[in-house]
Amino acid sequence: MAVRGFVGAVLLGVAPLSFVAANAQTTNAAKLGAVEFRLNATGQSVKRADYVTIDVPITTKAETASAARSANNATTTTLTEALVERGVDCGSITLVSVPMRFGFIGNEAYDPNEAQEMPQAMAAMIARKTAYSIIRIRLTDAALVDRVREVLDQQNLSMTGLPTYALNDDRTAKNEAIADAIAKVRQDAEAYAAPLGLRVERITSVSNYGDATPMTADVDFFAQMITGAREMPSNSVTTRAQVWVNFILVPR
Repeated sequence: MAVRGFVGAVLLGVAPLSFVAANAQTTNAAKLGAVEFRLNATGQSVKRADYVTIDVPITTKAETASAARSANNATTTTLTEALVERGVDCGSITLVSVPMRFGFIGNEAYDPNEAQEMPQAMAAMIARKTAYSIIRIRLTDAALVDRVREVLDQQNLSMTGLPTYALNDDRTAKNEAIADAIAKVRQDAEAYAAPLGLRVERITSVSNYGDATPMTADVDFFAQMITGAREMPSNSVTTRAQVWVNFILVPR
């Protein structure tokens, strides 16, 4: 009990001193006209893609599951042969395994009694089986993308979404994006400080995650995601990085 009492007394004695020290710092900062300021910025690095990936879904239907799989294999073979004829390396074409079954019409259980109440054409469609697979094409030459698209059009097939452009190693791109973000936020801080007759004295903290306050959505990013528009060349990869920086501004 005596030890606890002694520790409590020490803590009570230290707390007022800490409070006074904090007040003294705040008072000094106010006398000097220092201002705390926080900004965030997004930097980016644009590099030529090392490879591009295209996914092509293959869906076939038949009266039986075996027939549907056979039709799917035949479509896959026809597509592969046509791509190779157009200059695509056979080794860059792979079959992606589908880890789970999706609820495609024709594969789920159905009640025969309910099927009798449906129109004949719909009942027949439900009774048919579906086979599904994905062909993945990985190209190191972006010029071949147009050839792949032409082959798909000829066979009445389509890719899933847009081609995905990527880098073999994105570490250099990330470093460049971070440097760009910090340069931008420093420039923005100077721009805000100048009309106030202030200048950036120092940086007190840097973060890459911000705070709990939601940030304004990147309108350009969502527009690109929805419309598929790309502001950069189609064979490039844009790497982005965000930074939040706290500054101290002082009179010029």
